[in-house]
Amino acid sequence: MVPEIHRSGRPFWRLKSLRDKDYPNLTIPRNAFSFRALYKDLNCEKFEIHSYIGSSIEKIFSLSELGLLYDIYIHDYSWFCPRITLVADENHYCGEPDLKTCQNCVNTFGSRTDDPAPLQKLRYWSRSLLDNAQHVICPSQDAANRIQRQFPTIQADVTPWEHILNVDTLFFPQKAPHQKRIIGILGAISIEKGYDIVLDLAQFIKQHHIPIQLVIIGYSCNDAPLLETGVVTITGRYQEYEIQPLTEKYAIDWFFLPSLWPETWSYVLTHIWMSNRAAIVYDIGAPAERIKQAGGGLVIPLHTSLPSLIAILMAPYAYLGAFRTQGDALGSLSDPIAG
Repeated sequence: MVPEIHRSGRPFWRLKSLRDKDYPNLTIPRNAFSFRALYKDLNCEKFEIHSYIGSSIEKIFSLSELGLLYDIYIHDYSWFCPRITLVADENHYCGEPDLKTCQNCVNTFGSRTDDPAPLQKLRYWSRSLLDNAQHVICPSQDAANRIQRQFPTIQADVTPWEHILNVDTLFFPQKAPHQKRIIGILGAISIEKGYDIVLDLAQFIKQHHIPIQLVIIGYSCNDAPLLETGVVTITGRYQEYEIQPLTEKYAIDWFFLPSLWPETWSYVLTHIWMSNRAAIVYDIGAPAERIKQAGGGLVIPLHTSLPSLIAILMAPYAYLGAFRTQGDALGSLSDPIAG
């Protein structure tokens, strides 16, 4: 357990999982009753659950049976999706299908949680945990909608992780048709974060001699093919304080978030805004919701074709207000999903 200061300013204890090999000379009690005794000895008022990954859903479930108050914070969809990010076949958003289809997906592509619980058991334990929580806290309405669709008996509270001011003053600076566009992509670009889209973009830009240079502030799951195109610059790993200087160093005009999964919040978007740049995002998840609410970018249809995407990246200012973006089909609670 690690003492820290809560965002409210009050002291709290962070409970971390330990591996036996880390402390081979110690016998550490790991059962729920030992936790309850420790909880009371420390005079705690409630505890927070942020994830079961690394501890197992079964062990976290056992905590809910102790009669202690707790809140659950939603950071991803591992509560009902062992793939965590709702990305399945061909690395696309799955659409949150029925239980049988979800099970087929896990059987085919595997779980990313390393939790042994079968899918039905995972959802049973998750439902019980969420039902008995004092608060289920989501950072966006989109995340709350998805959780409530799978667990209709809960009432999620929407509490944004951050509040960024004056985002509506950010804009896309107009450029002449022949001028090179420097487009930033921020973060660790994995498959679900849009790696395949970035690679397709880079190859298209090279093949058609389009005046776009892509600058990845961060890295990808496979840098070599991107660098081979000659139109991608990759800075490598960075510290948070380096984002603004790197944005200025490479004279980035605006950013593109190629993420394909319905992110629950997106600190990447926050960092882009704090670098005084606007962002282009797909119409899925919290990034789209945040831009629709606050401004600071352009929301485009999820399955925009590559030529259309190039046109948008070249002149996003020409497309402001052009799309009737309604979110993916499951961005609202209008159609509950069985299973």
